[in-house]
Amino acid sequence: MKKLLILLSLAYLSVSLSYAQPWTELLPTDKKSQDLTLYDYKAAFDAYWAPFDVDKGYYWQDGEKKKAGGWKQFLRWYHDMESQVDPSTGAFPKEDVSIVWLFTPPITIPIG
Repeated sequence: MKKLLILLSLAYLSVSLSYAQPWTELLPTDKKSQDLTLYDYKAAFDAYWAPFDVDKGYYWQDGEKKKAGGWKQFLRWYHDMESQVDPSTGAFPKEDVSIVWLFTPPITIPIG
């Protein structure tokens, strides 16, 4: 049983570490993670992918077309978050969405 638990733990660690996003290493190190803005994430992402000249999620390397892993997913997330952050600073909302929803009065629509 102990060997099985160790084996499963090692398998989990190897899988979780293999999905790391290398561009996150370019995030500013002088800020705490909760102080990072959307623009910090975008700058790190762009800096990482700039040498690859990615077009529609693919790039060419040694004459071979390769998929830019995580490129489209990041852009979807970025475009989704653009409407949720402070446009001047890129700061993420401090309130939890569920708390805001609880204290938002219901919308009443008159019928007739």
